[in-house]
Amino acid sequence: MIALSSETRVAELQAASPVMLAALTSTGIFREGADAEVTIGELCWDFGLNPLILLNTLARAQPAEAPVDIDVSELDGLTLTQIVEHIEATHHAYLRGAFPAISTLIDTVVRVHGADDIPVTMMIKELKRVGAVVADADGRVTAQRRYYMPTPFDPQWIMNAGSIFADLGDNIHHNLTADDTNPSRFLGRATDDTIDVAAIPEFRAFIEEHGGPFLELVDDWLAKHRCTDGTSGSGHTVRLGVGLFLIQGELANKQGKQ
Repeated sequence: MIALSSETRVAELQAASPVMLAALTSTGIFREGADAEVTIGELCWDFGLNPLILLNTLARAQPAEAPVDIDVSELDGLTLTQIVEHIEATHHAYLRGAFPAISTLIDTVVRVHGADDIPVTMMIKELKRVGAVVADADGRVTAQRRYYMPTPFDPQWIMNAGSIFADLGDNIHHNLTADDTNPSRFLGRATDDTIDVAAIPEFRAFIEEHGGPFLELVDDWLAKHRCTDGTSGSGHTVRLGVGLFLIQGELANKQGKQ
């Protein structure tokens, strides 16, 4: 069973799990023949998707792993009462100590990524990735810090973020100097300052549902107009596309009162 993360490359899915590869291509964000060295995180960045949601989709397509035989030799010769006391003293004591801290971290992952149906195994992998928990040889998980903070300085994500800022800034700069011979480029927003905070999850789901297909539609158009042989009728090619991102924040005057 492949261990999924935002750093998993499509090539790994091709080699280890045709079922998950099929699930990925069915989303439309990866096409057969495209660069298989791209990571799940990079694909999601390109389409403005939440990586954990895509990882959850892939995990559900992954065949179930055969259960591992449990070594119970330490219980040989014990009476039922002694077995119960052993479990209470050893395993339950660990759970009472570990669960509160790990539960808090998992709640934070859900709050940050906006999904409450992420498998526990994927939660633990994410917490391990950022160093919030560690697992010993027996699989026991121990919290290493009291908070969860997604890695903020991943080089690839910083490069992607810089590219997004550059595209938006270029659009704004162009429109400030636009005239009849150099028309403005599309730039629009749809926002409302009076939305109940309880509607945020519904809005996020709405954007995930409709934003992705729109970007896929744009990608199809671009693919049909791509100069695959490196030449064009006009003799000149340009970078063309559209960006889509979710807006969420407090009002400026409301922040000042807090």
